[in-house]
Amino acid sequence: MSLNPDDNGSPRSWLGERLFARRVVMLAGTLDAELASRAAGELMLHDADGDDPVELHLTDLDGELDPTSTLLDVIDLMGVPVRVSVAGRVRGPAVALLAAADQRVLRPHATVELCEPKVEVPQGRASEVAAQAAEHTRRLERIQQRIAAACRRPVEEVAADMRTGRFLDAQAAIDYGLADQPAQK
Repeated sequence: MSLNPDDNGSPRSWLGERLFARRVVMLAGTLDAELASRAAGELMLHDADGDDPVELHLTDLDGELDPTSTLLDVIDLMGVPVRVSVAGRVRGPAVALLAAADQRVLRPHATVELCEPKVEVPQGRASEVAAQAAEHTRRLERIQQRIAAACRRPVEEVAADMRTGRFLDAQAAIDYGLADQPAQK
């Protein structure tokens, strides 16, 4: 099929079909509910379709708490190995997707930003706001625990790094325990 968008298929659908056939799921941008739902569906289809590993490519990805947790649950339930590869930057809760992978690879120019997600201040009664803040803290702590376990680091250290917004280049992220190896040339 041609990459010419005037053909029957768009370049985007052609690329998507090729990636799907190779068991590759790509995520870029903000991991919101819509993107997480699409990715979860693709991962589950791959899991049901064969025993070969699935490649999850993260490129310039930032994540919200709930959608990231959704994908973590899906990855945990997969019966096939999931390999995560990072190009560009991955930040916030989306870093936990590295923790869930069976194999974790960073491209030479990849960066990881350990940071807390942005939060919209809810409106309502003080008790409702306090309850929402407590729930947000609980969900964030679960993400921090997941990262800490994968990196074999204390949760308090990961939480502190996320509070201060620690940047890691590829080698520093490998040394931190977020990846297994640098990408092979």
